[in-house]
Amino acid sequence: MQAAPVNFLHHTAWEVDDVDEVGRGAYQMLEEHPERHAWGLGRHHIGSNFFWYLRDPAGNFSEYYSDLDEIIDDQLWKPDVVEGARGLFNWGPPVPPSFVHPEDLAAMMTGAHSAQG
Repeated sequence: MQAAPVNFLHHTAWEVDDVDEVGRGAYQMLEEHPERHAWGLGRHHIGSNFFWYLRDPAGNFSEYYSDLDEIIDDQLWKPDVVEGARGLFNWGPPVPPSFVHPEDLAAMMTGAHSAQG
């Protein structure tokens, strides 16, 4: 969880078998909807996993990822604070501004988004 000025769903994450599946899944999603591309292909620093973010039909980020590091019970691990872009990725394209600062943040903060019924 990360601090934000308002509670909202930032993204869902979907684990696939390997980096090839990340690429195949993203390309299949983008074939008919290239506007859904958000960010990727890249590799996160924390977790060391490959990622590709796309927009779902509701406009939220949806992540395909693979090869996430796992903490095993008998493994020594120390938590750490990671600052700046390194907290998001080791390599890949630059972070899109909307990933960190949602384009509809003002609407979320004023309650302009409402449940549709």
